[in-house]
Amino acid sequence: MELFKFSSPTKSSYIDVYFKKLHELKASDAFIIKIALLVCGIFLLATLAFLSTQYSVQTPTTGGTFREGIVGTTRFVNPVLAVTRADKDLTTL
Repeated sequence: MELFKFSSPTKSSYIDVYFKKLHELKASDAFIIKIALLVCGIFLLATLAFLSTQYSVQTPTTGGTFREGIVGTTRFVNPVLAVTRADKDLTTL
């Protein structure tokens, strides 16, 4: 035994009901609703644009040159003989 039985209309029928109700309104009321929806849409787009610029992360483009400096002079390029920090940094590259 089912306690609740809903016969919910599909999404397309919700849209049809909306436009049917919109056509039943007076012209002035329909105009006000259309303006309100337009303002809400513009506000939504402005909010999305603001959030997009606020939380987006810039990533570098491909290509270009990467230069890395080492403090100190290197004595050995062989990783087995690397003693100083500059030698170890150079051998890890």
